[in-house]
Amino acid sequence: MKYIFTNYLLPAEAGVIMICDDLHAYNLILNGSCSTIEQAYKKAYMQAENLHNMLTNIHRKFPESEQISIVRWIDIAGQKECKKLLKNLHQFVNNDNNFRDIINKFILLNLNNFRWNGNKETLVWEERYILEEIMMSIYITEILGYPRELWENAPKPEIPDPIAYLYNNRPDVLRMLTKKNILERKLEILIIPKKEYF
Repeated sequence: MKYIFTNYLLPAEAGVIMICDDLHAYNLILNGSCSTIEQAYKKAYMQAENLHNMLTNIHRKFPESEQISIVRWIDIAGQKECKKLLKNLHQFVNNDNNFRDIINKFILLNLNNFRWNGNKETLVWEERYILEEIMMSIYITEILGYPRELWENAPKPEIPDPIAYLYNNRPDVLRMLTKKNILERKLEILIIPKKEYF
């Protein structure tokens, strides 16, 4: 995190760190750590609070980093415009067979990789995870105006990439969803010299 602050966040005009507690709750359901979504939310929010405290302590060590915000998923997902984007994204999935096919392939790949039980409930939670992750990526980068999206690892070419599909094949849909003429998202892969910082 110190490396990320120093090399990515401090040089930027502004930055935001998202703690994805809701997505973590869905994972807890999918991997069997929790049997109900209420239990999963409780556990995920508790762990997110610990993570938030850790990040806040790191943040304090950089007094020049006032332009950096540390937010929880619920801080953003509850916004009216964000909810509208998710609703419109659901409608697009239901009406576009190509995008639906990519989503389904992504879900099945995760089910196989993580050996999850492919029952109806599992499929619902995995789709919810994926669509909300896509929604938040679009919302943060295009609507809130943080176009540089940092990923820890590069997407593997053999894995279906729903976000890449939208940007490469359906920019018209993204412009409609975001009400923007020019899309600005720029995916960057973190390159951290582990020997130096860890």
